[in-house]
Amino acid sequence: MGELATPKTISHFRLLEHLGAGGMGTVYKAHDTRLDRLVAVKRISPETQDPHATDRLMLEARAAAALNHPNIAVIYEVDQEEDEAFIAMEFVEGQTLYNRVRAETVDWEIGLQWLIESADALIEAHAKGVIHRDIKTKNLMVTQRGSIKILDFGLAKVAGFTQESSQMTQSGSLVGTIDYLAPEILRGGEASNQSDLFSLGVVAYEIFAGKLPFRGRTPVMVMMAILEETPKPLSDLAPELPATV
Repeated sequence: MGELATPKTISHFRLLEHLGAGGMGTVYKAHDTRLDRLVAVKRISPETQDPHATDRLMLEARAAAALNHPNIAVIYEVDQEEDEAFIAMEFVEGQTLYNRVRAETVDWEIGLQWLIESADALIEAHAKGVIHRDIKTKNLMVTQRGSIKILDFGLAKVAGFTQESSQMTQSGSLVGTIDYLAPEILRGGEASNQSDLFSLGVVAYEIFAGKLPFRGRTPVMVMMAILEETPKPLSDLAPELPATV
């Protein structure tokens, strides 16, 4: 990650800095030359090995663009140039919740506020028929003002597009991040509002305990822990946490 040696321009967006990459594409900090503002640009290159990558990117754009909530990153534009599909979205300055909870102990009142904001954003998404399917601390940003922004709807399940989205993931692989998956998903069930909330519960544990509730040396061991084990009570790991939380 870091500044690009030779900045590239896609449409009217000048790519400035590489922010991260994943199975869905690469994300850059960019300058919108029309409106003179910083944005984040996620692009899919034509070299990708995933035949559904562009379809998933468009689905992500539809999912997030349907939502209007202060704790969900805004989609500005989706387009394609020279066979490269891209999304331009709100650039959120801050740090991921993943990094924040590992850098310092979080005051329980602040952590609770983050969870309230995240839950409220999910209520908005679920009301619009959007299931995120990948809620985790790496997809939650703590802004410079201390509020939460939910990012990355790349794995979202959208009402009205469920057949399309299921076709994109019918290879038999699990959709989401194993450490945060609900038991019913691991048993082969469908993603639901409740499975998003289970993932948020894992995030809550991670905020207050500073570590994940289900652990294992391998992905299979983590899956078995989710299905069979009861996490150590938060009261043992975070005694300052009020019993009512």
